[in-house]
Amino acid sequence: MLLRTQTRVISSLNAVKIACISESVNRILTVKWTDGVAGKFPLIWLRDCSPDISTYTISPAMTARNLTMNEFDVEQSPQNITLDNDREELVIDWGGVESRFSSSWLRMRNPSDELAKQKRREVYLFPETTWGRDEIERNLKTFSHNDVLNDDKSTQSLHDFLEAVCLDGIAILKNGPIGTRTAVEDIGKRIGFIHRTHFGKIFEVSTKAEASNMAYASNGGLPLHTDFPSMSHPPQLQMLHMVERAAEGGNSIFVDGFHVAEQLRVERPETFDILTKHDMEYIEEGYDVHEGPDGQPNRFEFDMCARHRTIKLDERDRVIKIQFGNAMRSWFYDCRPENVQDIYRQVVNPQIFFICHQYLHMNHKTTLDF
Repeated sequence: MLLRTQTRVISSLNAVKIACISESVNRILTVKWTDGVAGKFPLIWLRDCSPDISTYTISPAMTARNLTMNEFDVEQSPQNITLDNDREELVIDWGGVESRFSSSWLRMRNPSDELAKQKRREVYLFPETTWGRDEIERNLKTFSHNDVLNDDKSTQSLHDFLEAVCLDGIAILKNGPIGTRTAVEDIGKRIGFIHRTHFGKIFEVSTKAEASNMAYASNGGLPLHTDFPSMSHPPQLQMLHMVERAAEGGNSIFVDGFHVAEQLRVERPETFDILTKHDMEYIEEGYDVHEGPDGQPNRFEFDMCARHRTIKLDERDRVIKIQFGNAMRSWFYDCRPENVQDIYRQVVNPQIFFICHQYLHMNHKTTLDF
């Protein structure tokens, strides 16, 4: 678990002492520890991150930097740098401000230590591994609905559930309530803030007349997709609760889009290149009737559009997001006419169509009959 890992790291670092510090060179201070590890610390970074009360406000309610950039002198230099051996701290006098850095504080934030950087990256719970059918069938994590909803922090049920969602993109809660429609909202409130959309805060997926979305329009199956591609910033976490089992069909199929994207990177690099470089536009127009702020049914009209690359990469060339919804795919392609045919070949080709649909997972609904 991440929290336990951090605890072990901090405990081991507390045993390491600063051996010496060197004269700064090119505004870089080098700190060496007794186990032989060295760290290079930019002087301006040490001033900006100084854990003193004039630089930071630290209280039970808030931790925030007091320094303002329009008043911050990025060329300032320390008046004196010493090592307090009694307290095992690096001490820097900036002229009116004294910074004190413990050995463990510096070691954990060492800008030149790749291990320290990796430990910090783990805070963001980036999915380093992906899954296919065999892997998820073996490792799909399941948790008790009651334990997650009523976790008093002693069991870590809520933590472990959210960690599984972040790393695997999917997790299951079992033994949920029967005969109620509040389960999704209850879990949502337990986790954080529910993102209201043009379908309301909580909505039910069932076939109905004058459908405002393809999920409601037909008993036919829906192809793999990610939801809300017409929104610039769609909700990142979706919760599904089966209130009524269909007499036939109605299965939900989930696919790890990151996994398929990585397969494309290796096996179909041309496809991967096109889907990472060309935006696709999505349009959603219509209206939906759902509960408004006054608690009464209201008609909400919407006319939305957004553009996304089907496969989005970060600065390290990692897949970080997949977005695609064929039902809302627009007519507009912001590229040269000569490129349009290639885009269609990669997106509509039935051999690879399923790859295009996932924020962290792709969702597909089979035909259902109530």
